[in-house]
Amino acid sequence: MLPGWPGATIVSAGVFWAVVALWVGVEVWLDRHRRAPATAIDGDRGSRRWLILSVWAAVLGGFGVTVAAPGWAVAPVPDAWFVAGVALMAAGIGVRLAAVATLGHAFTVTLATRADQPVIADGPYRFVRHPAYAGSLLTVLGLLVALAHVVALALLVLPALATAHRIRVEETLLLLGLGEPYRAYMRRTRRIIPFLL
Repeated sequence: MLPGWPGATIVSAGVFWAVVALWVGVEVWLDRHRRAPATAIDGDRGSRRWLILSVWAAVLGGFGVTVAAPGWAVAPVPDAWFVAGVALMAAGIGVRLAAVATLGHAFTVTLATRADQPVIADGPYRFVRHPAYAGSLLTVLGLLVALAHVVALALLVLPALATAHRIRVEETLLLLGLGEPYRAYMRRTRRIIPFLL
């Protein structure tokens, strides 16, 4: 049974937890296999730690408030919220994996640049500069939507702020490392939402 979703069945809960397990599995794999080489210039400045903590705070807080304050649950059509949430989670995982696949071994979970690093503008990077972060935020949003709880949804602000900070840190590093080609790329793309943001 899902907190905040009284109509959950064994099947729907199984689908939800399978998508959550896929998400966590992808992130664990990326953490273990996609770190910057020791020769790269490290520019993380602690932003990764804050991003991870904010995601866990939103997720665990979301589950917590659905149990602690069930009166704030979204009353109308909770089934639709659940289905929409799981669909958003799956879409977010897909966007993140597409970003990783586009960059290949150039994708790392730590912020770093190399002297020979090109600006990638293929795949999802044609539309936004940070599709991997967009996918992560979409996944967290989906999980919070699936919980169908007003306060849980508001917790998205935590990873959104941490992501905004990390993007600023990353773009500063990329501008220093890649120079004018990255500046030109910034002028023609948005950060995480095509044509908007």
